[in-house]
Amino acid sequence: MHSSPGHAPRSATPTAMWVMVAGVVVSTLVAVAVDGRLGVFVLAATAGLGAVIRARYAEPVGIMIRGRTFDIATYSLFAVVLAVFGVIAPGV
Repeated sequence: MHSSPGHAPRSATPTAMWVMVAGVVVSTLVAVAVDGRLGVFVLAATAGLGAVIRARYAEPVGIMIRGRTFDIATYSLFAVVLAVFGVIAPGV
């Protein structure tokens, strides 16, 4: 994978999408088998990872929604909100 100076590398495979899907599956399994609160934190980490992937790659197949800035902000906000809910929600 080559990139020109000043440009993020391009992802031509849906690896980013499968990483995100795996994170959702793992968070669901953790929530069911271990603890709901821990599952929420794993999902929050997955959303944070989505922000990092979107920031790192120019066009990660499967997780692009809008523009790069919008996507990073959305994934980051989702991660923070999930983490906060994981801390304050009773009975999770």
